[in-house]
Amino acid sequence: METEKKALGRYQYFVALGSEVYTEDPKAAFRCSFYKPNKFQISWKDWLMKEKLSILITIKLPDYRSMKNYYSALNRYRDIIREIEQEFTNSKNHWVDKPLPFISSFQKTKSGTWEMYLLIKLDNLNENLIYKLCLSAQIVIEKHNFDDKVIDIKPIDKQGGISLFVLKTQTYGEDLSHDEGNSIFDLRTLFHVEEKPEKTKAFVQELGDKPSMIPNL
Repeated sequence: METEKKALGRYQYFVALGSEVYTEDPKAAFRCSFYKPNKFQISWKDWLMKEKLSILITIKLPDYRSMKNYYSALNRYRDIIREIEQEFTNSKNHWVDKPLPFISSFQKTKSGTWEMYLLIKLDNLNENLIYKLCLSAQIVIEKHNFDDKVIDIKPIDKQGGISLFVLKTQTYGEDLSHDEGNSIFDLRTLFHVEEKPEKTKAFVQELGDKPSMIPNL
């Protein structure tokens, strides 16, 4: 019951954000075009703007020493994302048949660790989908005994600004002598899984057609 309660809180937070811009939100400067991107970031942004991006998932795993290693951190994030996909699709073995499509930005933080942003590619949202995603994230958090803030889920209200936010550390001339540097991934490059638009659309529609999954707590 506690898991469902926290998932409900995440869902309510998502809905409450709506299209509002909160000045205390660090993403606000990007959404309001106060941030001045470089040409490299603008090129990536233009590419992202070709997609319909509706949900931003931020994952920032605890600051373990291993999280400063690009490859160790990437493998850890890949495992967490796979678990969220499995919970969301109710399938540990066949989630690849109806994956939740995304573009991800793998970014180095000021402390030298890595964090992951997932930009979910969906045309239409429904309350069951949003709650199911919040519940999936909460289940994964509790499975690993993470702090609730490790995974954050927000709507994308101004796609251009949010795109710049997740690209803020992308630069020319990055030192790539030790690792691959700040990186962009999708299902294919992160999991060797192709997007299944029709199957994903059918799954999302099926979620929307069900009676409300929102618990009355």
